[in-house]
Amino acid sequence: MNLEHSKAINVVQLVSEASVIILYIISIIPAMYYVLFWILIPLVVLNFVLSIVKKDSTIAFTSVNLVMSILAFIPVIGWLAIFGGIFMSAMSSLAILTDLKIIRTNHNSSSEQAFARAEKKSSETVNPENISDVKVIKKNKNKSN
Repeated sequence: MNLEHSKAINVVQLVSEASVIILYIISIIPAMYYVLFWILIPLVVLNFVLSIVKKDSTIAFTSVNLVMSILAFIPVIGWLAIFGGIFMSAMSSLAILTDLKIIRTNHNSSSEQAFARAEKKSSETVNPENISDVKVIKKNKNKSN
């Protein structure tokens, strides 16, 4: 998958996850409960399909969110499912933001670590004792020539 396509899918996923969170919050209102689930479930299915197509780290979150959106129709368990869906959408959004590198992770790639080591070596100060050793070696080479 092209990098531009991957970023575009991530942006679409991020916007739809934000919409899912808003719809879950609005669905707490009893009058809006059934109306919003006609919008919420297709949006959650869209997120699930996008995560399968992209094969990224949000597959687990979106699959659990799909189950939560269906369980939200059950009267007593529904409240827990709504709050679980909000949490899963938030976790999925954080994973997407990490993929977009908007949120930095503490994991450095090996190339970044190698660059940091090379930069550290180049910025090390020169030991004065070593400089005198070099001067002595140069004097000895001049005397032998």
